[in-house]
Amino acid sequence: MSNEQRTQRMEKLETLRSHGVAPYPEKFTINFDLSEAGQLEDGTSGVRVAGRIMGIRKFSKFAFMT
Repeated sequence: MSNEQRTQRMEKLETLRSHGVAPYPEKFTINFDLSEAGQLEDGTSGVRVAGRIMGIRKFSKFAFMT
């Protein structure tokens, strides 16, 4: 990483912090289990789930994640 890249990243960090955003959050809250989220209606907003993405397959406008 060059000094220029490092400087830009440090500036972005400071900008986030000055806006009250934690750049490295300690906790991520979820409001649905993954199995519950899979049964929600399409277009439901505000869904927060957590998990590990093991694979991504992209087909033009569609993407499938395992």
